[in-house]
Amino acid sequence: MRTCITCLAVALMTLTPPLQAQNPLLQMAMREKLADAQGLLEGLVRGDFARMDRAAERLGRITDAEIVSWHTTASPVYSEFAQQFLLSVDGLRTAAADRNLADVLLEYTTMVTVCTNCHSYVRDAVRAD
Repeated sequence: MRTCITCLAVALMTLTPPLQAQNPLLQMAMREKLADAQGLLEGLVRGDFARMDRAAERLGRITDAEIVSWHTTASPVYSEFAQQFLLSVDGLRTAAADRNLADVLLEYTTMVTVCTNCHSYVRDAVRAD
């Protein structure tokens, strides 16, 4: 199911006009993702696997919705970041279901790295325009 949504999202991104950096809906989605990432970290610190799974599930749901609604012309680099993010969220859910704290931490670190790299990429692209 996730693969179908991701494929649809990537296809839509290649057919639509560019994203504006200050889109209020995008800002709201990013704030929601930040809150869920913080909830994930809290679950990780407390060893609360159910909380980790809920936060990761929300991150995945928000991300799928964002990708479909952003209507961006996706560069190959951006598409790769989006795919890496979704894979790390899936990994987080699997690790939480397996109650594997080390893997949750690894996937969380991967997710934060992907987020940071993607935001740097988008900032640099906006500055270049």
